[in-house]
Amino acid sequence: MSLTQISARIRANLKIPTIPEVVHRIMKLTQDPNVGTGEIGQAIAQDPEMSAKLLKVANSAFYGLRTPCLSAEHASTVLGMRVLKSIVSQVAVMDMFDSVEGGSAFDVRDLWEHSIRTGHVASFLHRKSTAPSEIESDELYMCGLLHDIGKMVLLDQMKGEYLEVVEASMKANIPSYRLEQDRFGFTHTEVGGVLGSHWNLPEVVVDAITRHHMDRREIVEMPVTVTVACADQLVRCVENEQWPACYAIFDGDVKRLLGLSDGSVEEIITFAKELEVEL
Repeated sequence: MSLTQISARIRANLKIPTIPEVVHRIMKLTQDPNVGTGEIGQAIAQDPEMSAKLLKVANSAFYGLRTPCLSAEHASTVLGMRVLKSIVSQVAVMDMFDSVEGGSAFDVRDLWEHSIRTGHVASFLHRKSTAPSEIESDELYMCGLLHDIGKMVLLDQMKGEYLEVVEASMKANIPSYRLEQDRFGFTHTEVGGVLGSHWNLPEVVVDAITRHHMDRREIVEMPVTVTVACADQLVRCVENEQWPACYAIFDGDVKRLLGLSDGSVEEIITFAKELEVEL
């Protein structure tokens, strides 16, 4: 089945959420060379709830600010445009699904923590890579943040059926996307890709969301997708304390494709181990 046919099937069964207005507005502002961080801060400040959540993330241990930010304008000046866009995206995307609850087999909080960690690791990995890249590290963060967003869409709109799939995958110890394909005719990664296209995200970002579970041989010419796949796998290894498996992710092919030295691989793994995120 072609991607067009898969997309049509997904749209026939699911309502694809629109991009949050605040993210759309901030993205437009960050793409304007005549707009500074102060103006972006002012735009965020118009949304008190967004401002409060942005400040909570900005003042978290991850960013390690010496002096706490007291306003969106202050945060925008201290953190810079790219970091600000990442935080706004994180807060807005999570808000979209704020009322969605999982079940005993699906912890929504765990999914967000994993997604945020994957975003940070993908961004850090990208900065350590010496390979040419067509996108910036903040877009790698977006890839990681959204790589499993299709799960939230499925949980929101097909909760009972989707939880059955999740529980079955846990019992059989097989990836959920395999059972999703059998049950729905599409997977959470394909749902995420359709959402990314609907939001007019760059094609390379959409590809990374859609294809990060593919066999490495099928994405060998797609360094952004490989970066997200490695970040996802590394975060899962750290979450499960599978330390030797962390190093196995970065085989010779991956190091050559992404331009990684043994030293940079060590730095990436250490970063993932020490990473702390707050929701």
